[in-house]
Amino acid sequence: MKRLFAALGVAVFLFGVTPLAQAQRGDNSAEVPKHGRLDLDAVTPRVVTAETTEIRVTGRLTNISDRKVSRIEARVQVGQALAGDDKAHAALTGTVATDQPSRWSKVADALDPGQSARVDFTVPLDVLRITAPGVYPMLINFNGYPEYGGQARIAENRMLLPVLGTPGGAAAPPPSPATITMIWPILDKPHLLPVFEARQDRRRVLRDDELAKALQPGGRLSNLVEAVEEAAPKGSQVGNSLCFAIDPDLIDTVTAMTANYAVRSGEQIVDRSPSAAAKQWLDRLREVVQGRCVLTLPFADVDLVALSRAGLTDLEKLAREKDSIVTEALSAAPLQHVAWPADGVLDARALADLDETVVVMDQRGLQQSPPAHQPVRVTAAKEGVQTGPGVLIADPIVNTAFERAGQSGSLRLQNALAAIAYRAGVVGKTGGSVLVTPPRQWTESAEELTALLRATGQLLEGERLAKPKRLTDLAAVFNPGRTVPLNYPPPGGAREISPELTNKVLDARNTVRDMLNYMEEDPARKIRPSALTDPLQLGLLRAMSSAWRTDPIGGEAANAEVLEQVAALTGQVDVVEPPTSYALASSSSPLPLTLLNRLPVAVTVRLNFSDTPGLRTEPQVEKLAPGGGRQIKVNAEVSRSGQFTVNAWLTTPKGSLHLGQPKRLTLRSAAYGSVTLGITLTAGLLMVGMMGMRVYKRLRYGPTMKKPVEDMNERLPQPEGT
Repeated sequence: MKRLFAALGVAVFLFGVTPLAQAQRGDNSAEVPKHGRLDLDAVTPRVVTAETTEIRVTGRLTNISDRKVSRIEARVQVGQALAGDDKAHAALTGTVATDQPSRWSKVADALDPGQSARVDFTVPLDVLRITAPGVYPMLINFNGYPEYGGQARIAENRMLLPVLGTPGGAAAPPPSPATITMIWPILDKPHLLPVFEARQDRRRVLRDDELAKALQPGGRLSNLVEAVEEAAPKGSQVGNSLCFAIDPDLIDTVTAMTANYAVRSGEQIVDRSPSAAAKQWLDRLREVVQGRCVLTLPFADVDLVALSRAGLTDLEKLAREKDSIVTEALSAAPLQHVAWPADGVLDARALADLDETVVVMDQRGLQQSPPAHQPVRVTAAKEGVQTGPGVLIADPIVNTAFERAGQSGSLRLQNALAAIAYRAGVVGKTGGSVLVTPPRQWTESAEELTALLRATGQLLEGERLAKPKRLTDLAAVFNPGRTVPLNYPPPGGAREISPELTNKVLDARNTVRDMLNYMEEDPARKIRPSALTDPLQLGLLRAMSSAWRTDPIGGEAANAEVLEQVAALTGQVDVVEPPTSYALASSSSPLPLTLLNRLPVAVTVRLNFSDTPGLRTEPQVEKLAPGGGRQIKVNAEVSRSGQFTVNAWLTTPKGSLHLGQPKRLTLRSAAYGSVTLGITLTAGLLMVGMMGMRVYKRLRYGPTMKKPVEDMNERLPQPEGT
């Protein structure tokens, strides 16, 4: 019996320990202790070909725990090739089985807390048993012995590995090679401050120095151009697949930096000399886009849905009419009638306002989840139109890889290039397109961007897996398969510019438009009124940039800046407050006032007064010449004397817009008004009448008036006995 219990105890121990050991050294546990941080420098090659014999992993491992970790080793593990979109999605968003391991390689004997070690080991490809082309999930696994514990996984990195060929043979060309089209976004959040022309001294003012840093070597925008220069030159296969999506606002801002400009630093405006980095970047971009597909985005990449929802169709139109900025600065011919909205989604009203022929959208922006490799047409959003515009669908698997790039460790774009390879292989079986739309403001290094382009070039080389297609050609040869309704997903609405900010922009737009209606060009100065308001209109677009969807605080600041400048514009026309009180000598004395117009254009205004007892005035419309003050005399009727106050202010002629600030005027009147004068005259006439009556009586009856009394007494009956 004792032997039976001992055997049962050993069995329980073995069954209990084995899962624990698997959890410690296991291949696929979703949650593992994190004792170390792995910073990968490279996994070579990023794409396996028939010439590949081994995989090399280099980087640095750091102990980020509070315990010493000993006997550290690493290995590579792979799983089965992805066999469907659901498997691909699972590999990108979670963990999948990686059951085929390599041998363990020693990394370090021990690492104290905070200490790091160099990682550099190779794995023969044959031990991973990769025998066919495909895309394989791969795990780089680091194990060790933390102090006071058993063996455990201390760090890992999961990624996808594209395999185009294995030793001994390359993959057979697909029956119908897929076409690959890649949009290359060149844009940034708005940086120019909105300053109307009357306040500019021929300098443009930026809100910060962030753009200057992005243009310098190693900066975000410089990296985007450098990667194309290095890995996608003109005439190359991958270069032929690119279409540059460029924001006119960015080009306008960088062009401004090539001359004298200024930067706001706290409350100060600091002068800057012309930026050599800005000029160099602009020259490089001009060279890169020559003869290639260029897609001009709406100015400042505005939130088209938020503008449409607020009824700001005039600003929508203005945002889409700034192609000339890109054309003139880059000598490019932008693609016409093609739109790529922020987040790849639109509601029906915004789509109707766009009035474009082709729209690039995400699959989630359409109902019925149509296949991404074939174009569709959306249901018409306008009355009287049978069908809506055509839609090119951005590949959802590749989009997921881009969205999860921040969780892919150091090699952030490895999964994206693997997703492109996977989708090209799938689509190549039936034919179609893979449309790649990276994040609009991605922040990848030049090395990662270059790796993405080079890997895509490997797919296109000799049409091994796919062939390039320009967006120009993809949009031109349009044969939609079916018509589907729009779908505006709830997350899209949640990311819109808030209604509070949109309403403020609406009010500011109305102010600018009202002001423009009553301004006129002065023949001597020859300055168009629109020259003053155009910078503010563009400032309103910058305040509605889709960049603020992920930065609401920045959006509020941009909104406040443009509202401040709109108020400054209306404040240039005002009533001059007198230094002393006005003395009115009579009831109809004119009231002298000075009206000021600091703008370089003429403005028609209306002078208004508050209701004040004892003072009667009428609103007065005046046309003010530019650049100075004008004295006018206001017809006023005073009906009382003494000192009293009245408020005066300017508006547009119809009174819809207040200009400047109300001014308090103090009036001193020594005159009588018509009512007072009437009462006085009446009282005077009564007094004269009474005086005349008294004179008459005196003339008739004498000075003492005794005679009439005596006569009266004689006529009274006398009492008897007297």
